[in-house]
Amino acid sequence: MPVNSAESVRTVPRVMLGGALLLWLAGCYALRFGLMESRAAADFCLLDETAWPCLLRAELGRWIYLQYFGIAALLLVLAANLARGGARFFLAAAALFVAVAALVLYNVNLGAPAAVFSLLTLAAPRSTRP
Repeated sequence: MPVNSAESVRTVPRVMLGGALLLWLAGCYALRFGLMESRAAADFCLLDETAWPCLLRAELGRWIYLQYFGIAALLLVLAANLARGGARFFLAAAALFVAVAALVLYNVNLGAPAAVFSLLTLAAPRSTRP
């Protein structure tokens, strides 16, 4: 059975999105366990709190506490649902990436709905509007 060319063109970005999402997930976990939860990083920051890893750790901790990742994911998925055409796919993909970061970095209460909505936005075919 021949494969529809429009269908194969559509699946290539989704496969690439899946691969990039796995790499992003690994990077988020590396950031979480390598910088935020590492005892060595905490000990280093006790000695020199002005070093750039310590400043990054402090700023990332503030972003986690204020739930910026979850809020950004929800805003992106809202914009994706309001967008038309190719911008919808890219906004939903960006929302998914930010939602994964929110889930890994303790913003689960806002990141989980954003992840679900972005996956639904990516999966749902959009009818063309006049």
